[in-house]
Amino acid sequence: LIMARYSRRTFLKLFGLSAISLSLTRITRAEATPLPIYLTFDDGPTTNPDGSGATMDVLDILKREDVPATFFLHGSAINAWEGSVLARMINEGHAIGNHLWQHSGNTIQDAPSTSHLAEQYILCERRIRQVLSEVDEQAYQRYVAHPRLFRRPGGNNGLTDFLNPKY
Repeated sequence: LIMARYSRRTFLKLFGLSAISLSLTRITRAEATPLPIYLTFDDGPTTNPDGSGATMDVLDILKREDVPATFFLHGSAINAWEGSVLARMINEGHAIGNHLWQHSGNTIQDAPSTSHLAEQYILCERRIRQVLSEVDEQAYQRYVAHPRLFRRPGGNNGLTDFLNPKY
């Protein structure tokens, strides 16, 4: 009697696993419908003066796989030597977005004023333009010609006032 129950349970488990496996096979064989995917990286760039670093590794992988991405940069994170990194981003078909001057003090929880957010945006934008224009005028012109991309640190809720042109 115990052996019969064990065998029945084993049979039911195996039957259930087989049914799931068959379902998954059907799902994976179904015709795929492509969906747009937007790959973004925040808080960079992260490189060393010698040209190495996490951002360079990411750029190498994206180039090898022929995948575009958007890099949302903090102005305070952009070092003097990183103009060529930003130029590479633009020249390889990536986009650069403004992630304010710094993360700290700019989240919803921090409750910064609209004028503070605007100042942080302008500081970051100036830094991006400064280091980019110093190394590659064509990349700089392409950056300036594209629409401005913005992502607030910690989320983008509560930006109605900040995005209002009168501010």
